Amino acid sequence: MAAVLVLTAVFDSIMIGVGLVDYDPSRIFGLRIGLAPIEDFAYPVAAALLLPALWALLERKPND
Repeated sequence: MAAVLVLTAVFDSIMIGVGLVDYDPSRIFGLRIGLAPIEDFAYPVAAALLLPALWALLERKPND
């Protein structure tokens, strides 16, 4: 998860820095990591936690 969060911070900051993406200040909390608002990290955290859990759930055998 740490690697995904670092990559998110780096690539989101690059995209924001070059003007590819911009955020309405009234729509974000204001806390940023690099140039990326904290809200940008919700998807990578959810993916890092929920996907392995879903995989484990679907991998269970019926008699477990």
